[in-house]
Amino acid sequence: WHIRYPVHGTAELEAGGTSYPTIPLELSLGGINFKMERTPPVDRILKLRLDVYGFSELIVTEVRIIRIHAKTATAIFLAPPSSLARCISWLSSYNGKGKDRVCA
Repeated sequence: WHIRYPVHGTAELEAGGTSYPTIPLELSLGGINFKMERTPPVDRILKLRLDVYGFSELIVTEVRIIRIHAKTATAIFLAPPSSLARCISWLSSYNGKGKDRVCA
């Protein structure tokens, strides 16, 4: 298990020419929770482009959808990029409390 950090930003999931605009809600080293109008099927592998407000790098990686509930989805990172580790470090540097951090 990993500490989850609330985030603000934009994200897009894409597979086979189909794009799923999303709003990232929580981020950890293991995965990400999204809010989205149209959800991809569970077990689908998609390319993620994540822009966390205030963080200076775009995170691009592959994810697999593991859970869908209403208009939210949870995905795990298949091969977390180094930019994800830097973002988590950046998020944790604010207060060390994990769930209490909100990026503006």
